[in-house]
Amino acid sequence: MFTATDSVDAARGLLASAPSREVVAVPIFNAFDKAHRCFESLLAHTPPTVPLLLVDDASTDLKGLVDLEEFASRRPGSEGHVVLLKRPRNVGFVATANLIFDVCGRADVVLVNSDVVVAAGWLEGFRGVANSSTTLASVTALTNHGAIVSVPERNRPGPDLPPGMDVDAAAGRIRQGAPHLRPRLPTAIGHCVYFRRLALDVVGKFDGAFGAGYGEEVDWSQRALALGFEHALADDVFVYHQGGASFSDGGDRAQKQHRGDELVAERYSYYIPLVRKVERDRNSSLAASLLAARRSLLGLSVVVDGLCLGRSMTGTQKVVLELTRVIATSDRVTRITLLTPRVLPPYARTALEGVPKLRCKPAVVGHPVATERADVAVRPYQVTAISELQWLARLAERVIVGQLDFIAYDNPAYFATFSDWAAYRATQSLVLAAVDGATFISSTIHERALASGLLPQSTPARVTFVGTDEVVRNEEEEPKPPPGCQRLGPGSLLVLGVSFLHKNRPWALEVARRLHQAGWGGHLVLAGPEPSHGSSRDAEGTWLAGHPEVAPQVLRLGAVSEAEKVWLYRHTALVLYPTTSEGFGMIPFEAARHGVPCLSTRQGSLDEVLPDDLLTLESLDPDHGALLVERILGDAGVGRAMVAAVQRRAARYTWEASGDAMLELMWLVTGRPRNALVAMEIGGDVTAVHPISSFGRVRRLLDPWADYARRSHWMMTLVLPPGSRRGRASRRLYHAAIADRTIRMTLPADAPESRPRPPTSKP
Repeated sequence: MFTATDSVDAARGLLASAPSREVVAVPIFNAFDKAHRCFESLLAHTPPTVPLLLVDDASTDLKGLVDLEEFASRRPGSEGHVVLLKRPRNVGFVATANLIFDVCGRADVVLVNSDVVVAAGWLEGFRGVANSSTTLASVTALTNHGAIVSVPERNRPGPDLPPGMDVDAAAGRIRQGAPHLRPRLPTAIGHCVYFRRLALDVVGKFDGAFGAGYGEEVDWSQRALALGFEHALADDVFVYHQGGASFSDGGDRAQKQHRGDELVAERYSYYIPLVRKVERDRNSSLAASLLAARRSLLGLSVVVDGLCLGRSMTGTQKVVLELTRVIATSDRVTRITLLTPRVLPPYARTALEGVPKLRCKPAVVGHPVATERADVAVRPYQVTAISELQWLARLAERVIVGQLDFIAYDNPAYFATFSDWAAYRATQSLVLAAVDGATFISSTIHERALASGLLPQSTPARVTFVGTDEVVRNEEEEPKPPPGCQRLGPGSLLVLGVSFLHKNRPWALEVARRLHQAGWGGHLVLAGPEPSHGSSRDAEGTWLAGHPEVAPQVLRLGAVSEAEKVWLYRHTALVLYPTTSEGFGMIPFEAARHGVPCLSTRQGSLDEVLPDDLLTLESLDPDHGALLVERILGDAGVGRAMVAAVQRRAARYTWEASGDAMLELMWLVTGRPRNALVAMEIGGDVTAVHPISSFGRVRRLLDPWADYARRSHWMMTLVLPPGSRRGRASRRLYHAAIADRTIRMTLPADAPESRPRPPTSKP
């Protein structure tokens, strides 16, 4: 029912009879083209039981007012009231808003500027936030033009929506991608605000000193804060705001705004510094909600660390290329940058040719990269130095790293010294504590990280697995035999992989010896590069020297190319995989793709990823292994069944599924506050401390340790946000490296290995 009246009492009576606890109110002064659009959106998207109040502040455009009345009469609310209250003289925005607060009686008031356009679900979103806390005084909506709640560009109000997008589409995207953090604000932002009646009772109305309509909501908000109330953002509600239509067109708008700002600054000396701090704070829930709205509107911008793309392609390089390809094809991603070495190898150029939205940028860790700051930086493999993590954090708002396994973390044999191993462990601990998200290539590794306390329970994580389908390939190249392998005997065996101790290659030698004794005439090929530490090659050489009768049948190769690896798969009868620990275990799937059975253990993640009914090594007794090899070589049907079983299981592990899991994690971390954890690493031990909020806290925290470090020949590294004043001061005081999010103390190789103790109390 539509009613036009110039009686305040009549309007109050009509609104009091409505069943809703809210009244949606729009102050109007001219600008009826915008007011019509606002009113039309309110009628379309406000529940019919909620009354709409339009208050005309003596507009001079009489035709526009008549048109509005006619429009309202044609589009009445089906159950609730639509009330137009016409005022006899112009009193300004603040007096009009205060009149609205009075006329609405005991209802909450949703004050909507006449140049605002709402979309579906807007009031329901407001209600959800308003009812979430009894201490809320106001709730503000996201908008394109709203100071610190502007999206998609933070702190940059603008009149336009993203190209090709209308209000309904923008609001729908934001609602669907909202993290529902309901961040607190220093003030209500006046374009569209839900005022709770309880707060109006206690705080009162707007101050008439702000009669021009600039600063009144700030003043009211500060009074509310002083009385113990809070202000929140409805981060699932977006309204379009053109700006300025609720105020007089007198031409002195800038002057009036300046006077309002001066009055706010005079009353609340803290307000401007507070707002500036809120604007710059990248760790807050507000920053997270704004980032979530940005990526919902524009799509994700992603940086992928591909600096591992060296001369040859191994598993790590394939992970980077495959995930980059899948991420780039997603509708959720608008821009993706792959950071590469200065010279991109041919296999990478071939793999990335034609990938949409992708830009390759040569980069060096620690150096600036000529690219816009991204939403997410992804390193799909392990970080080996804190400087790498700090560098990535400067390139994007959120950082995700991949953890492939914990083999090196648990094994000191893979390092030159204990100190090197301790430093590596500390780095992995710091990384998992400081990142915004982590990926794991199996549930086994993820559970290991949680059980050991290396991954905080609060850190978002996803199991991405590894794709077993081969999409990215090297340059087209015919398979070719590795040197010395042109002629392999029938029933030859293949062991592939870096000659790490956990690959257990000496076991294969013992199996070959037993097969030789039984008359086997094939070859055992051991192919794979040699690591700098923790290799089994010396033990293999000693074994071969002691077994000259078997040595001619053993071919030990170093690293092989992809073309050579394919040739080996095609010319061997069985692949052996006697590993004692794996993060995923690609070899059985790779062998099956080439039609070759693989006799594997179920160690580590292999028990998770391999088929339950697959013939595997139940023990690592060489006699048991030799019997299984003879069975497989003697019955082609057994080998075919093994290949078929692995191929069926491989359907679970695709690069598309891995990319989807990564995208899901990226979407999640861009809707959460940034990880602002500060950690201290002391002699390999990692201790989390509270985030640093002032340089004084840095001094109090570190002074006892700094003195101890000087006397004990320790090295201290302080890491703070780049470019900050306290960061520069800390560098001078502590010779610190300026990075991003951690405080770090490391133990040099020549220092004592005992755990340090501070000279007095704990810092």
